[in-house]
Amino acid sequence: MPLKKLKLESKTRFKVKACPCGKSNSDGKFVPFEGYEKFGYCHACSKTFYPNNEFDHSIVADLKSQPKPKIITFPKSYLIQSTKKVENNLSTFLLNRFDPINVAKAIKQYHLGNSKLWKGASVLWYINTNQKITTGKIMLFNQDTSKRVTKPFHHINWVHNVLGIPNENINKCLFGEHLLDEFPDKPVAIVESEKTAIIASICLPDFIWMATGGVKDLSYERLKPLKNKKLFCSLISTLMIFGWRRLTISNNGFQFRFRIISKLTLPTSKKA
Repeated sequence: MPLKKLKLESKTRFKVKACPCGKSNSDGKFVPFEGYEKFGYCHACSKTFYPNNEFDHSIVADLKSQPKPKIITFPKSYLIQSTKKVENNLSTFLLNRFDPINVAKAIKQYHLGNSKLWKGASVLWYINTNQKITTGKIMLFNQDTSKRVTKPFHHINWVHNVLGIPNENINKCLFGEHLLDEFPDKPVAIVESEKTAIIASICLPDFIWMATGGVKDLSYERLKPLKNKKLFCSLISTLMIFGWRRLTISNNGFQFRFRIISKLTLPTSKKA
């Protein structure tokens, strides 16, 4: 009896949250077989996971010969255009709470920009250590509370999605990663939210504040630029705490220190 054939289903690769090897699939490197979620090929660990021995294993050779997706970065003109005159809900919130000189410094450092997707929306640019723009997160915040606008829908998107660029062509970095070369002697503090990183840079400027952008974006590959750096993980999410501990145990080269915080203490209004 001939062995059954398996077919990869690349269109559903980002629906699978994790590879069977245990690594996060936020970058879409695990491609499941058609009709399965736990079986497929992982480009990160170079392993193929089969349902059982009734299937043709010759597919491995075909998988390894497939070209890797072309990684796209964005021209600096996108960033320049969005930051010509920063006027959005997040910048308004910051200016109503903090000294304008410190706010201007934070906006410049993190290249906080405007987005035309929604009125008052911000674009948070992800720039790597090579000063390449990997993508940008578009978000709409409440200008009085800085909370995300979630009604009538969650106002969050990505620059590459708006432009019709597939996730597999994006190699997202940590938010704020571009500051590593600018401040080589500063310790790094990492949080989950980009907004929190910007606010923390105003409140606690002795650190380089960076953000993962979400629990699912916590991965070893994304942390590589931080090897041999002194890291203070000021984590908001309990889920992230467990994720960091797992990475700390399983990988060498990171100098982690945990400083758990529930929230940053913000002034109710700007001091006169």
